[in-house]
Amino acid sequence: MEQQVRTMGQQVGLMGQQVGPMEQQVGPMGQQVRPMGQQVGLMEQQVGLMEEQVRQMEQQVRLMEQQVGLMEQQVGLMEEQVRLMEQQVRTMGQQVGLMEQQVGPMEQQVGPMEQQVRK
Repeated sequence: MEQQVRTMGQQVGLMGQQVGPMEQQVGPMGQQVRPMGQQVGLMEQQVGLMEEQVRQMEQQVRLMEQQVGLMEQQVGLMEEQVRLMEQQVRTMGQQVGLMEQQVGPMEQQVGPMEQQVRK
């Protein structure tokens, strides 16, 4: 058993010798990992900012779409006003036509009346 214990002790010693260099490698690796973690943190912040910019741009697009909708409504109203004004002009044209028709007979009456006045 003593021999087994000695053998195990030797194995543990060898493992300890192997662990030492591995620990020395782990230290520098940890130092390399820290800056990489910081870079990842900065990149995550940048992504967050970019996402916020995208949200703001989407909001601006929605507002612009609303403005376009309102402008289209205004154009529609203006077109309706133009149609109504055209209708008024046509109605006035018809009234003028009727008045001209009335003026014709009145002019015919004026002619004989002038002749009577001259006599």
